[in-house]
Amino acid sequence: MDQTELIEISKKLWKLIEKNNCIVWIGSGLSVIAGYPNWKSTINQLCNRCCLEELDQSKNYTAKSLMHIADKCKLKNPDEYSRVLSDLFGHRTVRDRRAYHLLLRLPFKGYITTNFDHLLMKAADLLEDRGKNIYKYPHLDLSSINTSDKSIYYIHGLAREENPSLKNNLVLSNSEFYKAYSDPGVVSSFLKSVLQMYNILFIGCQLEEDEIKRVLHNVNDIQLQITEEDPRWNKPQKSMLLATESRTSINNCEDEITTINETEKNRIKYFNELSIDVIKYIPRDENLHEEIEYILEKICDFAEAFKRAPIRISPREDI
Repeated sequence: MDQTELIEISKKLWKLIEKNNCIVWIGSGLSVIAGYPNWKSTINQLCNRCCLEELDQSKNYTAKSLMHIADKCKLKNPDEYSRVLSDLFGHRTVRDRRAYHLLLRLPFKGYITTNFDHLLMKAADLLEDRGKNIYKYPHLDLSSINTSDKSIYYIHGLAREENPSLKNNLVLSNSEFYKAYSDPGVVSSFLKSVLQMYNILFIGCQLEEDEIKRVLHNVNDIQLQITEEDPRWNKPQKSMLLATESRTSINNCEDEITTINETEKNRIKYFNELSIDVIKYIPRDENLHEEIEYILEKICDFAEAFKRAPIRISPREDI
């Protein structure tokens, strides 16, 4: 994509953010590029160290099937299960991702992440002009979201950096998801409140888990009902920055292109049904996705220009 297209994407996203009523939801896509394992690789390493058969790398596993395999690993060797997750996600950050620092420069009301790693928290540690509130599952306090501090929510937990033998409060396996998202569950209750009140920007997300889908559907149904009863209601908006398949990466195979096109269409249709506006970009390098940084840099420029702009006061009308 050329710079003009990326700037247009930045303008669309800034419109979502500029009213100071937006929360960013950060998925594993940002951290995978920084060197952390994806979901399938994580489960495979759990299988290896918990003495279960490793995953078939040629097979596409659903989110639910991976969650069930994680449960088997946990049952087989709960101590090793906890140590593996600490080893994978709780270690000190060596390779950084600039996108996290750029996101923290923007006027979001809060930061939600389903990641276990420390990248977002470590980026927040470098903030000089503002404090931070870090909340980790199961302690998710929504009341601080309107303070001047940066409120960061690890809704699936934060891997321990030290004492890896201690239990991690992480949401990965099927039983852990059930506990966190059951009705009423800590995470489901928290997300319903957030999604009904704030604009949301999804970045690095797939939203494949049935439990998250259920919450999104529930909130969307409630918002549609409110809109029907009160058409003047200003419904919170949801947008997703989504990487689309690069045609250069699929070797011009017509069957493969057709399959990818259909998969992409179905994904976008699903997100649109949830009232999520999908904003697509094509990564030049699928291992880097540097377009994310470019887009966020431009949004930071818009935010700085907005802060410097003189305040316009409407003329007072005498009564």
